Amino acid sequence: MLSGGIQTDEQVARKGGFSDVFKGTWNGRDVAIKSLHKLNKAGGTTKTVSKAFWREVVTWRRLSHPNILPFFGVLKHNEGANNEARLAMVAPWMSRGHLIQYLRQFPSANRVQLLVDIGEGLRYLHSMSILHGDLKSRNTLVDDMGRACLGDFGLSDVQGYDSPYGSGTEPLRGGSLRWMAPELLEDDQQYRSVSSDVYAFGMVMFEAFSGLPPFTELRDEVAIISLIKSGNTPTRPPDTTPQLSDEIWSIIESCWSYVPRNRPSVTYLLHVLSNALNASSIVDSGEQRRVPSTPGVTQSWTDIDRVYMVGELDDSISCCCLNLSKDRE
Repeated sequence: MLSGGIQTDEQVARKGGFSDVFKGTWNGRDVAIKSLHKLNKAGGTTKTVSKAFWREVVTWRRLSHPNILPFFGVLKHNEGANNEARLAMVAPWMSRGHLIQYLRQFPSANRVQLLVDIGEGLRYLHSMSILHGDLKSRNTLVDDMGRACLGDFGLSDVQGYDSPYGSGTEPLRGGSLRWMAPELLEDDQQYRSVSSDVYAFGMVMFEAFSGLPPFTELRDEVAIISLIKSGNTPTRPPDTTPQLSDEIWSIIESCWSYVPRNRPSVTYLLHVLSNALNASSIVDSGEQRRVPSTPGVTQSWTDIDRVYMVGELDDSISCCCLNLSKDRE
């Protein structure tokens, strides 16, 4: 447990089904406090959600990398009019928000560099035999130096020692539909894998260049599931930054291969992105539109925010917990 005084803002920065994120201060620095809700009438959290909380802690505390959001520790604090005790995870406050929020503020930012950051974080997780399980722009935060970091490990899983394609140890539970690989939608006995993380990374790359969530024109979950299971993928944005080259779009599409084993490795994706980053063809034109469009869809930031709202894409801890049966410390 963390020691030292913590002050928490009353206003929720990010609402979720089983937890809220508040801004606070701890030992003189701004922090994000992910506070677990009180869920049952007896005054405590349900056993399932409490288990999910501690498994996220177990996963997160093992990680140390420039492109992974640092974990400061666990806090027990009082909250609400009744001064109820709550458990919370504490991390640095990322004032520039998640990837899409950052690109709204800085539309001329180097998207390829941000994607290299995300890829390095994902490669590190896989090197630690950890699957992220819920990779999306909303779970990639940007620090004051403009560096992207992966966060939200509530659906992370460990890779089984003998599992094919680096799959997890437990069947799929929860997740963010628009970023889910088609094989994960077949039935409830599917397993996350390195390949499904790569598929989601492709969707994050699409978000970075388009400014839009995948399948933004659809709101109906059944329609989205049908589209993904049929092998449909987002179309190339017609109104993009110059940074989206043919080569980069090609690797994005390769991430969405219907056959998991045909998807590229994160190392290969980083090779292509790093080469593009170093190429003289990548320049900052400063002419990017703040709200790129997709065919037949009129977008505004309000429309896009509805898709990114917690109500549809809840935070990871609300989705349920995975059984991390092997702690490989």
